[in-house]
Amino acid sequence: AAPVKKAAKKTPVKKVVPAKATPVKKTAKKTPAKVVSVEKTVTVTKNPVTKSSAKGTLIKGATLVTMNLVREIVKADIRIVDGKIESIAPTLRTRTNDTVVDAKGLTVFPGFIQLHAHFCQTIFRHMAEDLSLFDWLRQRIWPLEAAHNPASLRASTQLGIGEMLMSGTTTAFTMETTHNTEEIFSTIIESGMRCFTGKAMMDTGRGLPRKLKETTRRSLDLAKKHLANWDGKGNLK
Repeated sequence: AAPVKKAAKKTPVKKVVPAKATPVKKTAKKTPAKVVSVEKTVTVTKNPVTKSSAKGTLIKGATLVTMNLVREIVKADIRIVDGKIESIAPTLRTRTNDTVVDAKGLTVFPGFIQLHAHFCQTIFRHMAEDLSLFDWLRQRIWPLEAAHNPASLRASTQLGIGEMLMSGTTTAFTMETTHNTEEIFSTIIESGMRCFTGKAMMDTGRGLPRKLKETTRRSLDLAKKHLANWDGKGNLK
C-alpha cells in the first residue's frame, strides 16, 4: 500500500498591527510681551506730594522696560531726583520744581553697559584696518597712541563718550593709555557717565614705542596714585 502523506501544517498568519502614529507636538506660540498697568506688576513708591524744594525730572506716560525677574513691560510715570529714581506709579502729580518730559509713545529702559572700550583709541577708527593683531598694534595703534597729547586725548574721549550716550550706553569699562590719563578721567567726570577705568601698564613689549614703555615700579606707583586721586570722583571707579 502507498504510504499516506501527512498534510503539511499550515503556518498561522501573523496579524500585523500597524504602529500608532506619534502625535506631532505643536510648537507653543510665543506670547508677545504685554504692556500692562504698573500697579498690577511692580512694587511702587507712590508720592502724591505736589510741592517740594527738590528739583526733579518727571517722565510722564512712558512705556517702561523693567529689569525685574520676569522682565515686565509696564505703563508708568517715573520721577527722578538727584540722579536717582524716587518713585514709579501709574500716575504721579507734578511738583513745583519738576521738569516734565512727555514720554507718550516712547520707551524708557535701563542704560546699556559697554564691557570693553578704549577711549584713547576712538579717533584711530578706520586708520588700521585689515591687519593681524600684532601688526595692528605695532605698525599703527601703538605709534598713534604714543603721539597723543592732552588735547587729543580729551577729544578722543569726548567722541567715545558721545557715541555711547547717543546709543543708550550709560556705563563703560575702559582701559586707557600709559600717559596723560588724567585728561581721560576728568573728561569722563564732566560727562556724568559712569565708568570703571584705569591706565594701561606696559613695561615690556617688542615694537613698543618709547613714550608708552614704563618701568614696572613707575607703572605701579602711578596706578596707585590714580586710584587715590580719582576713585569715587563723580561716577568714576
